[in-house]
Amino acid sequence: MSTSYEQIQYKSFPFPQSHPARLATIGTLLGMTPAKISSARVLELGCASGGNLLPWAELFPQAEFVGVDASPAQIADGQRVIDALELKNARLLACDIRAVDRQLGSFDYIVAHGVFSWVPDDVRQKILQICAEQLAPQGVAYISYNTHPGWRFRGMIRDAVKYRSQFFKTPGEKVQQARALADFLAQSVSAEGSPYGSLLRENLQLLQNQEDYYIFHEFLEDVNSPLYFHEFCTLAAGHGLKYLGEADFSTMSANNLPPAVVAGVQRLSGGSSPNDIVQLEQYLDFVRNRTFRRTLLCHENVPLDRAPKPERLFAMYAACDTRPEQPIADPRSAEKAVFRRGGTRMTTSDPLVKAAMLTLSQAWPRWLSFAELLAATRAQVGGADEQREARALAEMLLRSHAMAYVDLSADPVPCNGDISRPLRATRIARLQAELLGSVTNLRHEVVTLNEIQRHLLCRLDGQHDRAAVLAALQQSVLDGHLQTIDPATLDQHLTSLARQSLLLDEA
Repeated sequence: MSTSYEQIQYKSFPFPQSHPARLATIGTLLGMTPAKISSARVLELGCASGGNLLPWAELFPQAEFVGVDASPAQIADGQRVIDALELKNARLLACDIRAVDRQLGSFDYIVAHGVFSWVPDDVRQKILQICAEQLAPQGVAYISYNTHPGWRFRGMIRDAVKYRSQFFKTPGEKVQQARALADFLAQSVSAEGSPYGSLLRENLQLLQNQEDYYIFHEFLEDVNSPLYFHEFCTLAAGHGLKYLGEADFSTMSANNLPPAVVAGVQRLSGGSSPNDIVQLEQYLDFVRNRTFRRTLLCHENVPLDRAPKPERLFAMYAACDTRPEQPIADPRSAEKAVFRRGGTRMTTSDPLVKAAMLTLSQAWPRWLSFAELLAATRAQVGGADEQREARALAEMLLRSHAMAYVDLSADPVPCNGDISRPLRATRIARLQAELLGSVTNLRHEVVTLNEIQRHLLCRLDGQHDRAAVLAALQQSVLDGHLQTIDPATLDQHLTSLARQSLLLDEA
């Protein structure tokens, strides 16, 4: 397996759902007291070249980050980044996961993204053993894996392309033939009036749109063993671990399903035993035909509260890049207002909700503490009962978070939205901008930059004012490295970088 990852390296990206801040947030909402990330120890199993791990190391210099991967070439790539950024709190180890032991110590957060389904059974057991033995008492582990029933159909496609690829030798030939077979099947099976054809085309399109490394490691590796959610939980329980939740909090809610379906799933899953949550999630997987999970685990003796209390949000932060569809003259009015975030729309006539959404919209990309948001909201709509309004605001944020509309964080990285202040991007983002076409932002997302943005971001080191940055860009044009730059558009480009959460707030 390590040889195959040397032949076609898996691209190393940040995965926002695996961020320790997100794990801490879910744990806090469900009654845990996870460690502060600023001083935590974090282990990533299957870290590749550190694209997920190393941005954390720069942002949290007092924390410690350890990555393990079986590919020496990928570890060497990551080590070059560590050396370039002079990261003293990050270590990448080229070794088999089976060689990890207690000598590495305990960790507050353990992450294994894209590993569990793609390794032999003894390695899966070892991953769970590491979580059981080396996870701190209030620690949170993140494990992603392919799941049934959704992967049943993709498994059929995997069988087909693996059958075809066996007649070819090199990884490049195998991937090329997998694509050719996928194209042939998509053209040969009619989707019109055929559930099989429609489902086949939908899944083949997923394969056709992916890069070579993904096709090779997802569909052509010797091992890819999806399992049902309840089977995963049984394996975890065998190591003294239990289900905490999902890294995508919104997927834990059934509110996006018809009420009759929700009632049926709840009826099927029972009433009061500890396994109810596992049954509930499993029935939801059957209904949704789920293909992939990002599951969080904790120790079996950790008390949990499955009904998050609004008061837990009082110490949290909120952010949302929403926009009202129409100007709102007075949030206190009873008129309905529509807020849009991407393809999602929220309609409300509640003055408190309108004021909160307007405040978050104007603050983006900044994270607002609950106290800040409450004060700004009350200033717009008034109110005499601060305690009641605080609870109402917390309940609204919790509902919105469950709908993936508002982001919550127990420990966010401050983002700067004011381009008149000192401008600094992270060192790793500046390095990525110099070498690649995409960078990691402060929300641990991949952001693709245009040519001007790349050159601009490289110069945002906090040491140069706007005039110096513009002069450097103009020099790049004279040197032939940049085609053109209109000085009048500098603020526009800086604002774009800020809104994409690429500027640190160092106030």
